Amino acid sequence: LLPLLDPLLTPNVVFNFEKTKAFKQEELDRISTARGMVKSSELIVPRNAIISQNVYQRLMSYKEQYESNYLSSRKFIAITIGYIILTGLILLLYLIYLRDHLPTVFIKLRWVLFLLSWVVVFSFLTYAIKASDILNVYLVPFCIVPLVVKNFYNRELAFITHIIVVSIVGLITAPGYEFLVLQTLAGFVATYNRYDMRYSLNFFKLILVITAVYAVGYISFSLIEETQISQIKWSILIWIALNALLTFLAFPFVPLLGNLFSFTTSINLMELSDLNHPLLRKLSLNAPGTMQHSLQVANISEAAANAIGADALLVRVAALYHDIGKTLKPMYFIENQSGKNPHDDIPYLKSAEIIIEHVTAGVTIAEENNLPSIVVDFIPTHHGTTLVEYFYRLHSQNLSQNTEGGGNMDKSKFQYPGPKPRTKEETILMLADSLEATSKILKQPDNRSIDDLVERIVRDKIQQGQLENSALSFDDLEKCKASFKQTLKNINHVRIEYPNAVK
Repeated sequence: LLPLLDPLLTPNVVFNFEKTKAFKQEELDRISTARGMVKSSELIVPRNAIISQNVYQRLMSYKEQYESNYLSSRKFIAITIGYIILTGLILLLYLIYLRDHLPTVFIKLRWVLFLLSWVVVFSFLTYAIKASDILNVYLVPFCIVPLVVKNFYNRELAFITHIIVVSIVGLITAPGYEFLVLQTLAGFVATYNRYDMRYSLNFFKLILVITAVYAVGYISFSLIEETQISQIKWSILIWIALNALLTFLAFPFVPLLGNLFSFTTSINLMELSDLNHPLLRKLSLNAPGTMQHSLQVANISEAAANAIGADALLVRVAALYHDIGKTLKPMYFIENQSGKNPHDDIPYLKSAEIIIEHVTAGVTIAEENNLPSIVVDFIPTHHGTTLVEYFYRLHSQNLSQNTEGGGNMDKSKFQYPGPKPRTKEETILMLADSLEATSKILKQPDNRSIDDLVERIVRDKIQQGQLENSALSFDDLEKCKASFKQTLKNINHVRIEYPNAVK
């Protein structure tokens, strides 16, 4: 009967060579090579005593165990020192990068503490998960680092910080090169993406893309190692999905950490751009002409910032608040005048003082209303150290006519306090402010007059040395000029001139 039943029999026990080998090794490791027990402070053999076979065996066992423990201790110390040296080297190179390429970040303690805290937090978090038998290191949401840092500064710093965190965590936990490559790829996507993080829907889309990169990357590495789809550990995808859920914490972390470290985020700037903000409402009520001027400057500045890849939201918000000081004496500024000019009844020097005062008063108002310092900086820099040209010339002419030899002219009394613009955004606002104001005097704005105006204003600012501290490159400046020309033409409704026959 056995030959007949043989085709029907199916084995329910399968020999697994790898597991059997591992089981044998575990049993062998449990076998002690030492014999006997030596307690602390116990005398094994007295001096000049005869060494018996049993005593000799205890001595040899003690020697082997002592050497084993000693070498293990030395090995642990050597490995620890190696990790410390490598970690210190990575951090040193990171700090050198900050010092040489981002000195404004390097000199601020809160920035350095903020960036290094990511290394500490994720190192401890990953080490704890690695030591756990329940959790997996793919659960750790490393992409929170570039997502948050990018909101506070720029993409380059975000990606470099992400690489530093992943490198140090890789040293401490040794998760394997596949893990490090996957984290680098995911961090690159999190940093260099086209999604505007100010909107929750875009943030959701970005998390999906990051998760897809994790999943595809993991499956690809698994196929390389296992060569068969059936051998892939699909449970890892569950940890990757949980990683995606934890990455959503980056969204609330941005305002939370922004308040904790006094950083300005895109969310803060969006709130400040609301025209219902108390300062902007006050500006529109007290100085409606200035409010319209600020809105036009915001449009011009934003377009130019987009043209060169600068922070368009920041420069737009700064443009809305750059003339907030005019709310104190709005009628002394021509855009708010509808009747008699109050400057007609006061000396030219006094007029210049009132005009200059809108800068210093603006800084005070902005600080009293807790505007971010990065926005407040635009108020004194949007005029730099230029002169109140109109009243300076009138005062100079009056002085030369009434004083033999022209008299002594104190030029500094007609000069804005500065400083000169330093960032690309501050420079754009200075140029846009001058262009918008000057374009109002064009009697018949057309393509040529607007192009000439832009070239003249930019040339004058350069000759006056107002751009000498600016981060704006010549290439950026050319792109800004092209943007200024196009936006001003759109504002002034410049149209092409049709031939007479078509008219």
